[in-house]
This record gives sequence, structure tokens and C-alpha cells, in this order.
Amino acid sequence: EYIMEGLKGKTVLLVTHQVDFLPAFDSVLLISDGVIQQAGRYHQLLSSSQEFHDLVNAHKKENYAGSYVEGV
Repeated sequence: EYIMEGLKGKTVLLVTHQVDFLPAFDSVLLISDGVIQQAGRYHQLLSSSQEFHDLVNAHKKENYAGSYVEGV
């Protein structure tokens, strides 16, 4: 919370495999082999991209047994 408040109003580029942070950002880029495959808001990508949905669910399965993302 403290970090997010400090970064408010600033442009931030975050490169991560931790999908838990993604809903907090204005835009998400899904990159594969150095090429942007998809771009949009977290929930938009979650509902429109099966690849992104699968990526988020794979992370949830590994880290939160029994907790899955609904949608698609």
C-alpha cells in the first residue's frame, strides 16, 4: 500500500511473473519471446485472452491450492 501510494501519478514499468500485482496497474502487456502478444487492462485480458486466463490460473493453482479465476 505504501509503495503504491508513493508511485501514484507516476509512470511505472514493472516486469514480473507475479500475477497478483497486475490488477493494480492501468495496462498489462503479455510478452512471449520478446514480442508483445496482448495488451490491455487486467480484467479485459482475463476475459478476452485464453492464454492470459490460463497463465493466471496456472499461477493461482501453484500458489493458492483450490483458488481459481472464474471467467472465460
